[in-house]
Amino acid sequence: MNDTDPMNHFRQQLHDHFESLALNDTLASFRNRAWDRFCELCLPGKKCEACRHLPLQSLYQNDFQHFSHWEEKENDIAPWILDEFQDSHIVLINGFYVETLSRAEDVLSLDRAMDHYGLFLQNRFTKTLKEETDPFSILNFALQTNGAFLYIPPHEKKKIQILNLLTEEPSLSMPRFQLFLGKESDLELVVTNVSLSESLCHLSLDFMMEENSNVQYTDSIDPNYSGWYFESLRASLKKGSRLETLSLTAGAKSVRQDIRVELTGENAHSNLKGLWTLDDEKQSHTYVHVDHQAPFTESNQYYKGLLNHMSKSSFEGKIYIHPQAQKVQSYQMNRNLLLSEGCTANTKPNLEIFADDVKASHGATVSRLNEDELFYMKTRGLSEKTAKHLLQTGYCKELIDDISVPSLKSLWQQHLFQS
Repeated sequence: MNDTDPMNHFRQQLHDHFESLALNDTLASFRNRAWDRFCELCLPGKKCEACRHLPLQSLYQNDFQHFSHWEEKENDIAPWILDEFQDSHIVLINGFYVETLSRAEDVLSLDRAMDHYGLFLQNRFTKTLKEETDPFSILNFALQTNGAFLYIPPHEKKKIQILNLLTEEPSLSMPRFQLFLGKESDLELVVTNVSLSESLCHLSLDFMMEENSNVQYTDSIDPNYSGWYFESLRASLKKGSRLETLSLTAGAKSVRQDIRVELTGENAHSNLKGLWTLDDEKQSHTYVHVDHQAPFTESNQYYKGLLNHMSKSSFEGKIYIHPQAQKVQSYQMNRNLLLSEGCTANTKPNLEIFADDVKASHGATVSRLNEDELFYMKTRGLSEKTAKHLLQTGYCKELIDDISVPSLKSLWQQHLFQS
């Protein structure tokens, strides 16, 4: 590669960002180790299987500014705080946890959390640095500046919104959020991602779930999101715990979601769902890896894509079942509906099974609107435009109906109505 190569250009930017941090807090040693690990992994290129559909050359040509901490006023964030979470929200702006604007108990900055939960977090960070293989996720660890830690005590129930807001252009934002759920605790978590700039944001969420804990997680990327949005979700589920996720996006320059779930205890359960509705030249890419490490665990993956114009999506899902994980049930499905000749949907579901007493299946579909259904609706007096719109909204309805927060459901219903 020569000096004008976009990858070299981007790598130098990242190095400059890392050097500019110069932070001497309790996380400094872990940032340094994460940067060394990132240098080992290197930026992904075309040969990286998990990133091969990303427009990497376009990303690497950007110039992103250094981190900046902008504490907005409460009135400035009001439009993005959902009605149901006026008294229970956490605010991240340009990657920084803003305590003065947050309204939630049991939340600490990561730096302060190291004083209270140091041994636990050190063990978790060490495991992450040893096992993480995604270079973008490791990069988040190296460049995060003021992340947050949420602790849910045993037997407690909480409902919280995280507002992840980008305000500066063009900036590089690396928010990080660690969550620990005590035994038999319950969390409803909604993350709303809003960008007012052509920035790059990589949000990292790490769930550690004790026995019989439950998480219902909804991840909403604003339909008007601009710029680049990457997300890594990591979750470790102990005995009897349950994780349900729903991801919603209308795309951006590129959305990349990397989800990896470990089912480490018997009867742990994960139910992962997602919907992308893309038009113009927007992109969305999803990578899911579910690791069954214990017997009697169960997982489901169900993702749907609706694509129009020159949009592009990819889905790669993996179910990995270890030899000791007998009596496992695991299912995976990705469906895609193409509305024009120019859009592209890539899908690659796969299984790796090393146990002999399991129930597992996977599948994928790529199709177009049913001409017979269109014809039937037009014979009943509907215009072709109206008929197509009804079929599209009907295709998305089952996942929109899964949104548990009324104001968020209304937002996505309005988006589909206007699209």
